[in-house]
Amino acid sequence: MEKENDILFLFFNNPQNNNIFLEWFNRENGIRGECVFKPVGILCRIIRRFHLYSGLPGIGIWFYQWHKEIRPGKKIVCIASKYSPRILKWIKKKEPSVMLINYYWDSIAVSRYPVKEYPYYKNYTFCKKDSKQYAMLYNPQFYISSMKLPTNKLKYDISFIGSDREGVWEERAILVNQYYQLLKQKGFHLFFYFVTKKQECPEEIRKQKWLTEEEYYKVVAESRVVLEIVNPEEEWITLRPLLALSNGKKLISNNRSIVEEAYYSKENIFILGLDKEQDLFGFINKPFTPIAEEILAYYDVQAWSKRFFTKRE
Repeated sequence: MEKENDILFLFFNNPQNNNIFLEWFNRENGIRGECVFKPVGILCRIIRRFHLYSGLPGIGIWFYQWHKEIRPGKKIVCIASKYSPRILKWIKKKEPSVMLINYYWDSIAVSRYPVKEYPYYKNYTFCKKDSKQYAMLYNPQFYISSMKLPTNKLKYDISFIGSDREGVWEERAILVNQYYQLLKQKGFHLFFYFVTKKQECPEEIRKQKWLTEEEYYKVVAESRVVLEIVNPEEEWITLRPLLALSNGKKLISNNRSIVEEAYYSKENIFILGLDKEQDLFGFINKPFTPIAEEILAYYDVQAWSKRFFTKRE
């Protein structure tokens, strides 16, 4: 018998890779996250891709055990991918009473995942721009309130960790270099780690591989302020503001649309291009201003997950 708040989230990350975020997800009451596919070799991945696109039956052979637990009334949110429409259709055929969501946790411009409308699931996105352009429902970026950073000694004034998405975000590389030079000249103690092949970025911050999630959270814990750099045309909210603010850390961002979020305040968020550069020292050195619990609660994974299945007027 399914409980009212039992929700299964399906992810397409490689199950052989350690995923701290998924581990925390599974610690939440009534929420469980699973990898869709079992790990297989290169040849089997090619066969699996053909099988999924072919429309042939029997695709359950590629799935983890989650598919054996599908029961009447089950609530399932699938993180969108090129395969998710096919998999959601398979789930609905297996159990017609399930409630299904296809959640786009990336922009369509970057992911290029198909946006297909079917009566057996609803499309949601974390990007306001995509919600308007593709007529999808909107549910913003979420965070897990129980995910607390380690209490490490502060080492950096400002930290930035990111990538250019394998060259897709060319403007981001330019901006990263621009802000790195600006903050370096001002004498801040920085940690910059940018995965890119662009020569515009100085060698000391240009990296070839991602940090592990443990390394990422360690750096954030050791930073006074977190820096967020997005492409100018992007309107979505990343996890960085929520991770920082929920752990008592300030944010510097070039995302002007962040002023529309309930958690925005000039005391905790400095907006590059809007706020005065000469105010940076004062911003960083002033203590963090606590945020009301009910404001951050809106973005917590518990409230976020329930919104998928709350009737809209």
